[in-house]
Amino acid sequence: CCGGSCITACTGCQSCDGSSCADDDNECNSSACEECNNGVCEDSCDPDKCESCISGTCVVCEGTGETCCDGTCCRTGPDGECSTPTGDNPTMCTNTSFGNCCNGHDNCYWTCSSDPDHKSECDVAFSDCMTDVCDALEGVEWVVCFAPCTAWRLVYWIAVELVGQDAYDYDQECACCLE
Repeated sequence: CCGGSCITACTGCQSCDGSSCADDDNECNSSACEECNNGVCEDSCDPDKCESCISGTCVVCEGTGETCCDGTCCRTGPDGECSTPTGDNPTMCTNTSFGNCCNGHDNCYWTCSSDPDHKSECDVAFSDCMTDVCDALEGVEWVVCFAPCTAWRLVYWIAVELVGQDAYDYDQECACCLE
C-alpha cells in the first residue's frame, strides 16, 4: 500500500514515495545495468550505441577500443595481419611471403564500394598477387618452393572465395559507415 490508504499498490521496481509510487532504480539489478522505467526494470545499455553491460557498467564495444558505427562495433581499418591460421608465409621459403598480397586484399575489402563486383575484384587481385610471388621464384628456390607456393596460393584464394563473404560484408559496412 502506498500512502497508508491501500488504494495503490506499487508494482515492479516502484516504491512508495510518500503518497504515490515512484520508479526506484535500487529495486533493479545494478550489476546487470538495469534501471526502473515505469515500474519495469530495463537494460540501461543502448545497443544502438554498441553498449553492453560489463561489471555493472555500460561499455561501448565491450571495451575493445573499436568504434561504434550505426550499432556495429568496427575496428578502424585493416590490422596489417594476414588473417589466416598459417600466417603470410605458409611455405616457409625465403621469398614466398604473401604479406603484401594479404595487406592489399584487406585494404581492398576496406575500400567502401557499391560495385557488386568489388569483392570479386579484390579476390582476383589477391590471387594475381600471390601468383606473381610464386612466379618470381628462381633457381633452387623455384625447384623447392614453386609447387608448395602455388598450392598455398590456391588454398588462400579458395578460402576467400568460399568463406570470405562475412569478412567482406563486415569490412564494407564499417568502411562505408566510417567514411
